[in-house]
Amino acid sequence: MANLTGLQLRFSGIVDEYLKTEGIQDVVETIQSVGIRRHTAGLLNSIRYLGETSTGVYSIIIGSDTPGEAGYQASFLNRGYGAFDMKPGLMGKTVPLKTTSGTVFRRVGPHSSPDSWIHPGYQATNFVEKAKQKIEEGIVVRIEQYLNEIEPDREY
Repeated sequence: MANLTGLQLRFSGIVDEYLKTEGIQDVVETIQSVGIRRHTAGLLNSIRYLGETSTGVYSIIIGSDTPGEAGYQASFLNRGYGAFDMKPGLMGKTVPLKTTSGTVFRRVGPHSSPDSWIHPGYQATNFVEKAKQKIEEGIVVRIEQYLNEIEPDREY
C-alpha cells in the first residue's frame, strides 16, 4: 500500500478541501501519466482520502495490503521490482497465454524449460512521490490565493 501521509500545513480547512477534490484528481492524473499499462483500474479504484489522520497530517491511501484486492500492486508499481521465477507458484497449473494466433494453454511442470515462466518485473514509476509533489504545489497555490484574498496588498 502506498501512503501520501505527511502533508503538514497550518491551513487545515484549505488543505482538507483541496485534498478531497483536486488532490484526489492529482493522484489520478499522476497514475495515468506514468505509463502503468496494467493494474491502472485497480489503482484508481483503490484511492481513498482519510482526512486528518493526526494533528496537521492528512493522508491519501492508494492500494491495499491484501492480495487480490484492487490496488494490491501499488507499492510494487511505485517502487518497481526485478524479474522473478513464477514456476513455484504455477507448478501443476494450466495457464492461458495470449499469442498473435490466439490463446494457447500450457501446463507448468518440473520439465518446463529453466528459463521459462520468468516474470520480467516492473520498472519503478515513483508515482507516489510525483503525486505528492503535485499535491503540495497545488496546496501552496491555494494558500497563496487565500492569503491574497484576506490581505491583497501584502506580497507572499
